[in-house]
Amino acid sequence: MTLLHSRPARNTSSSMSAQHYVYVLSLATAWMLAGCSGEKMSGGTPIAAKQLDTGTPVALIAAEGDFALVETTDSERFYVNLGVLKSRNTATSDQEGSHTHVLSTVTAAYADEPPDALPEIEPRPVEEISKEQLTLNRLYMTEKTHRHIIAPTNMGLFVDEVTGENVWPACTCYNPDCPKKGTDSDPHLFILFDRSKPPICPACVEAFQLSGAGQEELAPFLRWTRPYELEEKKRRVKQLDAERKRAYRAKKRSK
Repeated sequence: MTLLHSRPARNTSSSMSAQHYVYVLSLATAWMLAGCSGEKMSGGTPIAAKQLDTGTPVALIAAEGDFALVETTDSERFYVNLGVLKSRNTATSDQEGSHTHVLSTVTAAYADEPPDALPEIEPRPVEEISKEQLTLNRLYMTEKTHRHIIAPTNMGLFVDEVTGENVWPACTCYNPDCPKKGTDSDPHLFILFDRSKPPICPACVEAFQLSGAGQEELAPFLRWTRPYELEEKKRRVKQLDAERKRAYRAKKRSK
């Protein structure tokens, strides 16, 4: 079997920190020890056959628990951490290829079956963790037609290539009495771009006559109006928060 080798390390002063190198090495070591796809340790735990790079395009086949079965552009199938799957960017009109997702970071890939649980790896530097979090997807909507667009959080404001409209982050309302209260599968979504109106749920503004309300009356509605978070982002942020805590602990121990 041909193993996927890590790319040659560049000058560490300009690219990879020592901690990041340890992070990548911890992923690489497992599959290097295996020697072949699908081999297991003596205790029966599957060993990764490869490591897949950040940005690798994959097609999601199935998902169960913490793992996803994906297919690469080389028609190879692997089990990977479900949390690192990012839906493909739909902000561009170029949608060539059959992939549905890309990987948000370097990840271990298991050929025959995944482990019972995600293995704990050496944490990356906090800066690396925060950088990845900024690249996670969020939902945007176009200003007039409300076309849904999935793109990285750090895209900022941009113009939709398909409609030519301005694009804004999608928001939702958590007011239990909102007249358009949605569900997890069908959330009430809207955008806030008109600075002449209160930055709160438009349905609540109309239903509770809040156009001329003061700050005290608006306060609870401001708390209920929040950016809409994709399930994939919430899943990954939970993992990143746990990794960030491990990174802080490791940093304290090293002092």
